[in-house]
Amino acid sequence: MELQVPSNNWNDPDEQIIIDDIEYQIYIGPDWDDDGISDDTDNCYSTPNPDQIDSDKDGRGDACDSYFDDWDADGIADFVDNCEWDYNPGQSDSDGDGIGDACEYTYGDNDSDGDGFSDWDDNCPSTANPEQTDTDRDFLGDLCDDDIDGDGLDNRDEEALGRDPMKSEGIWYDSDADGVADFIEMKIGSSVSDADTFSSVGLRPYFPLGSLKNSYVNDYYGEYEITMETIGNNQYKRWFNDDDCYSILEARSDGIYHIEQVCEESELRWQFTDKLVMPAELVPGEPIIIAYSYERFEDGNLMGIFTDSYNLTLIGRGQADFNGTTVNTVELMYDNDVSASETYAEGLGFFSADLVKLQSSEISSQEEWPSSRNSGSSGGAVNLFWLLLGSLGVMARRRLAS
Repeated sequence: MELQVPSNNWNDPDEQIIIDDIEYQIYIGPDWDDDGISDDTDNCYSTPNPDQIDSDKDGRGDACDSYFDDWDADGIADFVDNCEWDYNPGQSDSDGDGIGDACEYTYGDNDSDGDGFSDWDDNCPSTANPEQTDTDRDFLGDLCDDDIDGDGLDNRDEEALGRDPMKSEGIWYDSDADGVADFIEMKIGSSVSDADTFSSVGLRPYFPLGSLKNSYVNDYYGEYEITMETIGNNQYKRWFNDDDCYSILEARSDGIYHIEQVCEESELRWQFTDKLVMPAELVPGEPIIIAYSYERFEDGNLMGIFTDSYNLTLIGRGQADFNGTTVNTVELMYDNDVSASETYAEGLGFFSADLVKLQSSEISSQEEWPSSRNSGSSGGAVNLFWLLLGSLGVMARRRLAS
C-alpha cells in the first residue's frame, strides 16, 4: 500500500510525502499485559501468556493460576492446605474441623473441647469446662491448672501435705519458719516441716559467656534465635535473629550486667547503670531488690534519665532433659510472680519459661567470668526481655493450656 500526503511547503507546492511501508493490524481492544490477547478474552489479563495454556481447564491460564501456589512454602498447595498462611507440612488437625492446628487460633471461633467457648476465649481450650472457673485468676481454668489456688505449690503436693489445693496460703507461707517459703523448699528438695539452713548457690555455670547461638521455640509465637559474640573487655553483644536491636552485656565478678541497648533502624539507644542480668550467686528463697538507672537517647539526643527496680529470687534447683542429656537447672522468679519464672541450664544459659524452651545450642568459643572485682557497683536489675516473655506467656496461656 502506498499513501501520498500533500505537502504544505509554500516554497515548493509540488513537494509531497510518500509512505509505502504500512502494516495494517486489527485493533483487538485493551491489552494490559501486551501479549496480543485482548483483556476481555485473556485468561491471564495482567500476566503475559500468548499461548493461553490452561492445563486444569478452570478458565485461568497456567501463568497466573494459583491452583498450585504455596504461599507458606510448606510443600502443600494452597488449594488443599488447611493452614494456607501458616507453615504446617504435617497438616495436623487434632479436632478434624478442616482447620490445621498451626492456625487454629487465628480463626478464633473454633471450640476444640466443645464446651461452648472458642479456643481463643477458653481458659482450658483442650479441656471442657463450661463454667470457666479460675480460682487464682491466672487465665488457666481450674480443670487444667496444676496450681489452682496460685500459691506456688502443685495441687498434688498440697494434697500430700494435707492442704486444700483450692485454698491459698500465699506464696510466702513457711510451715517450718526457716525463712524459705514452702513452695521453694518443694522445688529445691528440702523439708517443709523441718527448719533448714540454706547456703548461696553459684549461678556462673548457668550463664555461659563467649560466642554462642541458642535456638528457642515459643508455643505461640514460633521459633527464634539468640546470638552472643565476644567484643572484648569482658563485654558481649547479644541479639535476636528477627530484631534490629542488640544488647551489650558486661561480665563482672559479681554478675552479668546489661549496659547498653541499641536499635539502629529507629536510632534509639539506652545506656544503663547497675542493670544486673544474672548475679554470680543467690541464696534460695531470699529475694534481692535490685535498682538501676538509664539514659534514653533518640537520634543522638538525650531524652531523659529514668530509674526502676525489681526483685529476683532463686526458687528452684533441679534437672532437665536436653536432647537426651540430663542437665542441672536453676529457676529464678521475678517480682514475686511465679508465672514469670525462668529456668537456666548449666552450660546452656536460658533454658525455658512459660511458653518458651531451648531447642538447640551452638558454642563456638566460651570464656570464663572475671575472677576479680571490676569497676561498678553490685546493684542492678533483671533482664527485661525475659520479664516481657513472662507477661506474654501469661496472656497466651489461656489459649494454649491443656
